Amino acid sequence: MKKEFSAIEVRYLVDELKCIEDSKIDKIYQPENDIIILQIHKTGAGKRLLRIQGKFMYFTEHKPENPQNPYGFCTYLRKKLSNAILKNISQLGSERIIQIQLETKESKFNLIIELFGSGNTILVQNDKILSPLNIQAFKDREIKSGQKYLFPNQEHNLFEIGEDEFCALLKNSEQESIVKALALDIRLGGIYSEELCIQSSTDKDKKPKEVSGKKIYSSLRKLLENKPDPRIVMKDNDVIDIVPFSLEGYKSYGQKKAETYNQALDSVITGHQIVKDKEQKQKTVNKELDKIKKSIEMQEKNIFKQKNSAEEDQRKGEFIYERYSEIKDILDELGKASKKYSWKEIKEKLKGHKVIKEINEKEGKVMIDIE
Repeated sequence: MKKEFSAIEVRYLVDELKCIEDSKIDKIYQPENDIIILQIHKTGAGKRLLRIQGKFMYFTEHKPENPQNPYGFCTYLRKKLSNAILKNISQLGSERIIQIQLETKESKFNLIIELFGSGNTILVQNDKILSPLNIQAFKDREIKSGQKYLFPNQEHNLFEIGEDEFCALLKNSEQESIVKALALDIRLGGIYSEELCIQSSTDKDKKPKEVSGKKIYSSLRKLLENKPDPRIVMKDNDVIDIVPFSLEGYKSYGQKKAETYNQALDSVITGHQIVKDKEQKQKTVNKELDKIKKSIEMQEKNIFKQKNSAEEDQRKGEFIYERYSEIKDILDELGKASKKYSWKEIKEKLKGHKVIKEINEKEGKVMIDIE
């Protein structure tokens, strides 16, 4: 299952999202803590739902159920952005950051979506953070209300880097292999670093200084010029990735095509979430049913126990009633004897008695055996 976007994927994602520029934000939802849904309307194009889920973002066809009491961040966004016009949507250089420029009648805002780490959605005005979905602290910047919003330090732009700079970065890399240098120093990410090695016929385990930087750079330019051909990559009927175009490294895997990269993301990520939610709801229902079942079983046991106890008490009562005269005579005789003799003497006289087995004068109890 896809775990995160690469910079290349964010680029193709933004290209498809460009169609919502000049749209109006109709409604804002927050069905879960880490999910924001923007309902957007554009004249002549109708409504679209833009889903921001942690470190993923895409158009969705699925409108989720919303809590009765909205989250605070959702309430704040509604207050600030209702009926705002989406003027521009762009990627910050080659960072995994999308910036949405919004305008209301009174103000201008930037909605920053950071698609790395655990993801974050941040409302910014005049470079100042008004409210983030999540408060975060990094080595060189802090994401919380009142702070100046700082973009991460961008050493180079993957999409604009020249051949000489690219070759110099590889030559000076301290990574143990070219594939790691491409992934970490050039910031291509693992999948596309492997792909670049395949396309440039480069041994991925070679040291960066031992390879042809020019040949890899040429393959990079071709990779970035690929036309969108969105694929859902499958292995044993499980989705292992969603990519904007066919990759050599995935040729041995099963693939399903989608009309757009957004559609591929929605069908897999949202679909997976829907299944997960259903399973969770079913677990909750099953748990409640188990509780009810156990409660019923306990009640049935108690009823059975009480029924048996009642039947036993009734049997005892009926027996006592049938032998009442005999029992009364015994008790009357003991009462009379207690006026003439001590209980010690009475007990001595009754030793081995067939009916009276025990006398406890302190508790006023007499044990008798009547068949």
